[in-house]
Amino acid sequence: MPRSATSPRPYAIGAACVFLFVFTGLLVDAGRQKGPAADHDFRLRVLILSVMAVGCLVAAWTSWGVVSVLLRPSSHRGETGVTSIAIFTAASETFNQRNINMTIDGSFVNYAPVVARALQEGMRVRGYVSTAFGCPYEGDVPAEKVLEVCARLLDIGCYEVSVGDTIGVGTPMQVQGVIGMLLQVIPVSKLAMHFHDTRGTALANTLAALEMGIATFDASSGGLGGCPYAPGASGNMATEDLVYMLDNMAIESGVDINRLVAASQIIAPYLDHPLPGRYLQACTRAKPVAAASAAVQ
Repeated sequence: MPRSATSPRPYAIGAACVFLFVFTGLLVDAGRQKGPAADHDFRLRVLILSVMAVGCLVAAWTSWGVVSVLLRPSSHRGETGVTSIAIFTAASETFNQRNINMTIDGSFVNYAPVVARALQEGMRVRGYVSTAFGCPYEGDVPAEKVLEVCARLLDIGCYEVSVGDTIGVGTPMQVQGVIGMLLQVIPVSKLAMHFHDTRGTALANTLAALEMGIATFDASSGGLGGCPYAPGASGNMATEDLVYMLDNMAIESGVDINRLVAASQIIAPYLDHPLPGRYLQACTRAKPVAAASAAVQ
C-alpha cells in the first residue's frame, strides 16, 4: 500500500526516539548530580494498558537489549531492563471512558493480570488516579470515590498511587480534605500527588500536600504536558518551580536545578508554544545583573 503524505516516515520516527532518549538522559543527569541516593531514586516509568504490553517489554529487554540503561531490573542488577511500570484509571466514569475506553470496573478487570505479570517479572507497579479533584465532564468528584479507586489499586498490588488533579481545578483546602480522607485508610508512604497547573494552583497545592506529610510529587520539565480528553488542561507543575521551592525550604530533592533548566531549554525550541514553567521563564528572560542596577523600588 502506498504511503500517505501524512504518514510518519521511519527516519522521522527514529529521530524523534533519539531526541527523546537524549532529553531523558539530560533529565536523569540533573537528578544524578546530588549523589548516589538521587541516582537510585530516579526512574522512568512505562505506562501500560494490557498484559500483552508487559510481555512486549520483557521481550524487548531479554531478546533485543533495546531498553535504555536508565532502566535497571530489580532481579538482574547491573543489566538493562524494566523495573517499574504504571497503570492508570480515574475517579470519574466519563473521563475514564474517554481516556482509556473502559469503565472504572472494567479497568480493574483489565489491570489485575497486568499487575500479576509485572510482579512475576520482578517489576514494581505504580497506579494513577485521574480526575481526583474534578472532572471536565462530570464536575465535582466525591472524595469517597477517590479513596475507593486508590484502595483498589493498592489491593491489586500497586506499591504507590499517584492522585491526579488532571484539569487543574484543585485548591489547597480541597487537596488537604481529600488527603485527610485518604490517610484514614492508606499509609502516607503509599501516596503521591500529581498536579496540573491550569489555574496556577499546582505549587500551592503541593505545599498543602507537603503539610499533610506527602513526600512524592509528579512534575514535568518546564511544565510540559496536558491531556486531549481534558479540554483546556495545561501541563503538569513545572519541575523547576517545584525544585526551586523545595531548595529554598531546605528540603533536599536530589535534583540540580541548573542542569534541569538546561534540559528544558534544549527541548523548548521544538515546541509550538513557550514552556509555561515560571522559574524557567525567569531564567530565559534574565539579564546580567549590571544591566539591572536601577532596580524598581
